[in-house]
Parts: sequence; C-alpha cells; structure tokens
Amino acid sequence: MPLQFHPYFIALSLSALIAAFTAGVAWKRRSASAASQPFISLMLAIAGYSTVAALEVIAIALPDKIFWSKLEYVGSSSVITCFLIFALHFTHKQHWLAFPNWLLLGVVPALNVILAATNEWHHLVWPGFLRDPNGSHLIIYQHGIGFYWVLLCSYVYTLIGTLLLIQAAVQPGLLQRRQSKLILLGAMIPVIGSAFYGLGLTPPGLNTTPMSFLGGGLLYFVNLFHLNLRDTPRFYKPGRDRSGSQRLPIQIYYFRHIINAAKK
Repeated sequence: MPLQFHPYFIALSLSALIAAFTAGVAWKRRSASAASQPFISLMLAIAGYSTVAALEVIAIALPDKIFWSKLEYVGSSSVITCFLIFALHFTHKQHWLAFPNWLLLGVVPALNVILAATNEWHHLVWPGFLRDPNGSHLIIYQHGIGFYWVLLCSYVYTLIGTLLLIQAAVQPGLLQRRQSKLILLGAMIPVIGSAFYGLGLTPPGLNTTPMSFLGGGLLYFVNLFHLNLRDTPRFYKPGRDRSGSQRLPIQIYYFRHIINAAKK
C-alpha cells in the first residue's frame, strides 16, 4: 500500500497515542471509580478510531482510502457507543443497560458499519469521490443520504450522553464548582467537534471527531482519577482545629457505595 506523509497524520497519530496512554493509566487506577472500565473502553475506541483515520490520510490509492474510511465507521460507531455507556456509568444509570436495552444500543451502530462496508452496492454513503483541488493526495468524499443517516445516529448517541453528563453537572450540591465546569466542558467538546466536521467547517480531509472525543475524555480522566469525581464525598465535622481554623473536609474514598460517615 503506497503511503505519502501529510501533516494531518501527526495530529491524528498524537490523538491515538494520547488516548492509548490515557487508557493505560486508567487501567492501573481502575479500582478508583465504577466508571473506570467504560472509560478505558472509550479511550481504546478513540485510539483505534484515530489510528485508522491517520492511515486513511496518508494512503494514496483510492481503494486504500476507501478501505480505511470503512474502518473509520467501525471506530466512530465504537466511540459513540462507548461514550454513551460511559455517560450512563458516570451518572450511575447503568441499570438502563439491562436487556434488551444493551442489545438495542449496539444494533444501530452495527447496521451503520454494514451500510458503509457495502457502499459499492448502493452508494448511499459515498456516491462519488473527488480529488483535492489543491493538488494533494487527499480525497473529498461526496455524501449521500446514508452518510447523513449515520451522522444523525452519531448526534443522537452523543447528545444523549452529553445531556446525562450535563444533568449530573447542574444538580445542586452534588459536585464542586470546578468539577461541574470540567463536566460541562468535557460534554460539549465532542458535540462541537462532531458538528464542525459534519457541517464541513473543518480543514478538508481532516476528521476532527476522534480528537474532539479525546479532548472531552481527558477532562473526564481528570475528574475520575485526579478529583475523584462521584467517588469522593466530603463531610464536615463541626468546630475548628487546634489552630482555630475551620476544619477541612474529610475525604472518604469508596468504590461503589457511599459511606455514611456521620454515623461513625
């Protein structure tokens, strides 16, 4: 397979490496949060998505580019599914994943992958392909109704996950202000990045979707493993310490159940 370097390859490769590294660090700290496993799956999906997107960028022959583009649909479908599952665990709504919901959750992305894989039969996703008018080896994909269907599904999955996270962030008294801001920012980055790519507002040939999910994922990494979001309740005891200062919150770490420290 002939390849040719392109600057976009660097950005996408860095996204893949950072996502894989983040997944490795999260694996070592997986006992810190009930949402650790879905988060690791999300980071690995982003790493795979970024990798195939990077290979599509540097491929020269049109059949090779189409091959990697089809694999990108595997990556994007995995990312949006893992993102929604992560959001459900993050907000303690994993009971929504009971059968048959978990089956329905995976059916639509799987059908979208099949739709892209069989494009030569129906041309619903890509009716045609154009060479970059600037003379590079990048390909401009013409989009059919199948592409916009897949895009709509991606938005629905992403928006549901985003709304769940926003709901958790705005609940009064649940999170610190700093944590709430990180949640809101992390929830909006994938939505904005996907919208820019879908509307053609990104540089031609550059798929910013995996990088936008990575940006949001890094913020959740800080929340999960640095700030111990939802796993570090704070309790205050009345009175002051020996220096006369107001007592600091006592942090009690737990994995799945909240400990009622007031009874101890």
